[in-house]
Amino acid sequence: MDIDLSNNQLSGLIPEELSQLQNMIFLRLENNKLTGDVTSLVDCLSLSLLNVSYNKLVGVIPTRNNFTRFSFDR
Repeated sequence: MDIDLSNNQLSGLIPEELSQLQNMIFLRLENNKLTGDVTSLVDCLSLSLLNVSYNKLVGVIPTRNNFTRFSFDR
């Protein structure tokens, strides 16, 4: 499953409900106004592409579960 919610002026936290989508492979949330962190996505074990660039996210990037396979551009 691929989800592209980029460029939608979304704001607030990344919804916890996204973590229930266990078949999600691609999640694109870039160019929004999201706040908080990405820890709600740590249990999306099928996730292989995650783009959250150009938001207002803060915090530490998790280093467990699916996040071990990502490379991070800083």
